[in-house]
Amino acid sequence: MLFAMSAAIIAGLGVIPLREHLNASGNSDSWNVINHLLFADISASGNESAIGLFYIIGQLFVRSLQLVIVPMVFTSIVLAMVRISDGKTF
Repeated sequence: MLFAMSAAIIAGLGVIPLREHLNASGNSDSWNVINHLLFADISASGNESAIGLFYIIGQLFVRSLQLVIVPMVFTSIVLAMVRISDGKTF
């Protein structure tokens, strides 16, 4: 997981100079294509035709974490309440 996070940080930092180079050289259309394919927020207005692969992958990751963590916390709270035998400590 540490390797994947490091690779993502390096890739993310590598995209910044690419964006600056494309915008400075007048190839902003190329950057717009890359942005629509990879980074665009597909739920925002004006991005209806965008693909946004990284946005979709990020949303799937966050929602899968929520899918796992919320039931785990609920179960932990319920089990802690069940284990309390004395009503005064509850």
